Formats: sequence, C-alpha cells, structure tokens
Amino acid sequence: MKTAPYIFALLFIGLVFYLGMNHFELPTFFLLDKTEKTKGTVTNTEWTYGVKGYRLQLVTYEFEAKDSIYTDKFKVGKREGLQKIGDKILIEYSVDRPEKNEVVGYYRNQSEPIKTMKLESKK
Repeated sequence: MKTAPYIFALLFIGLVFYLGMNHFELPTFFLLDKTEKTKGTVTNTEWTYGVKGYRLQLVTYEFEAKDSIYTDKFKVGKREGLQKIGDKILIEYSVDRPEKNEVVGYYRNQSEPIKTMKLESKK
C-alpha cells in the first residue's frame, strides 16, 4: 500500500482548509524580523465579495510607525465581527519595513455605552 498519495492529499486538504479560514489570503510571516505592536484606527469600510459569493467587509486602517503614517487593508468576516470607522485595532509590524504588517487584535470603540437588556420575571 502506498501512503505517499494519502499524505499528500491530507496536507493539501489541510492547506486549503487553512487558507479558507483566512479568506484565501496568504499569512504575513515575520521570520528573522524584529517586530513591534501598536494601535491603529479604522478609517474606512466597504463591502466586498469573498470566495463563493460571501460578503466580507474590506477595512482600511492606518497606524503610525517611525514618525510616518501607514495605510493598509484587510478583509473581515463573521469571526472577527463588524468593524466601524474609529474602532481601534492592534497591529504587529516589522520595524525595518512597517509596510509589512498584520492585524493581531481588535478593540471596540469605548465612547459608545454598552447596551444591556432588562430581564423581567413573570409571576
């Protein structure tokens, strides 16, 4: 029995599954790069279509590094949640090349109060 085709098929299925979970975008690797983290701000949002026609939010954000402001975009699905203009995000970037960056965390706009629902007991 030849196991090489089965191993190749499992690796291929795993790669397709991983890319599918990341909206078919290649991940950013920071091999041998010194990185820092900073807060960025969402400046614009648009709706776009992903694979299989699913709607995704295309988010434009900006962050400051080395006394310059950098702008980039990323796609957001249900897992990350709806982003609004003014929301803060956590960005990891390469110190040598800040244009090489990745969103690693999300904050919510704290100026809006958290809305709660009152539960009424029935007697």
